[in-house]
Amino acid sequence: MHRHLGHGHPRRKGPRSRTSEADALTATASDVFDVVLCDLGLPDTDGYTVSRTVRARPHGTRPRLIAVSGFSQGTDRSLSRAASFDAHLAVPLPLTDLLEFLESPE
Repeated sequence: MHRHLGHGHPRRKGPRSRTSEADALTATASDVFDVVLCDLGLPDTDGYTVSRTVRARPHGTRPRLIAVSGFSQGTDRSLSRAASFDAHLAVPLPLTDLLEFLESPE
């Protein structure tokens, strides 16, 4: 499931959720997001593909991408970095880790 967080911008509507690659890519192409939480185990693809697609877009917005996964070994984190995720968090998602990441400079 994709979760999008956005606030403080007139076009942003707050948290939204998408459950497919196509829906998530459409949403991130048509709106501005500060942060995108992306599950790596999607039903129709993987989160790595979503990250690479978002990062390949030519427009000026660059959301912070966070991989969310039940797998968090060194190789899992390396794959996330290679796919241009800014962070990799394991589920259950520790709220303190998420808040620490969101409060850190980009």
